[in-house]
Amino acid sequence: MTCLPYLADRAAFVDATDLITIFGDEAALEAAARATAVATSAIICTLSMAADRAADRVAFGRPCGRHGSLSGGQIGD
Repeated sequence: MTCLPYLADRAAFVDATDLITIFGDEAALEAAARATAVATSAIICTLSMAADRAADRVAFGRPCGRHGSLSGGQIGD
């Protein structure tokens, strides 16, 4: 009997089936690549939002960072 990994819902099962059908033995590598792409996109979005907040602080004359300067603050401060 073949053991299948736990799949959270029907959509995950369909996605896994599609990857196995298309990529065969390389399905796990493709799934990992897709997961990495999604995570990378989320990180880029988060960094972009933090940079926008810092730029707004400078534009409106509010201090950035921990030292009260108008520029050069750490992202997220």
